[in-house]
Amino acid sequence: MAAPQGLPTGTGTAAALWRDREVQRRVLGALHHPFVRALGSGSLPREAFQSYIAEDSFFLRSFAEGYAAAIKRCSPQQGHLQAALKELLAGVEQELQLHDGYAAEWGVELSVHQQPNPATKAYVEWVHTVAANPKQGVAGIVSAMVPCLRLYAYLACQLAQAFPEEEHEYTEWVRSYSSPEYLRLPARAEAILDETAAGESKGG
Repeated sequence: MAAPQGLPTGTGTAAALWRDREVQRRVLGALHHPFVRALGSGSLPREAFQSYIAEDSFFLRSFAEGYAAAIKRCSPQQGHLQAALKELLAGVEQELQLHDGYAAEWGVELSVHQQPNPATKAYVEWVHTVAANPKQGVAGIVSAMVPCLRLYAYLACQLAQAFPEEEHEYTEWVRSYSSPEYLRLPARAEAILDETAAGESKGG
């Protein structure tokens, strides 16, 4: 069985956006970023991973807010979308538990790390703004989060293939985000985006 590539599985809006030239340029930039390569090889300094865990926990909470808002925007006829969004919300809660475990293992006091870097802060504020905007439908909210979900899946799958024999303190992270359990999450979010983007663009 071929190893997962971490790529979009659909053919709709999400996949089209992923194939955009500028998006691909940024994706490759992320894949070859020194932090990501060091994470895959196991050479990342512990302090860098500790900071990452704190940053990631900070913005995952904005994802929980986003999914909760999207659930409320579903119409009575969109029960299947509500169910899918609740699954994604549960996925975020599981990720937060995973990060709590990492924090305990790595000696990270999450309550102390309350000042995210500017990029993380800007992204979190953007997700919050989109989720809080009553004019935004499900597609608008989910589209704010799909890129992160897909990028994590792609990076983890690529690292798993680039360093297949590596066993180090970050291997669990790579395996978690390249696992079938995690890969279902971006695929589910993309399916929601594909369905709702088509409907909302028609005023549905």
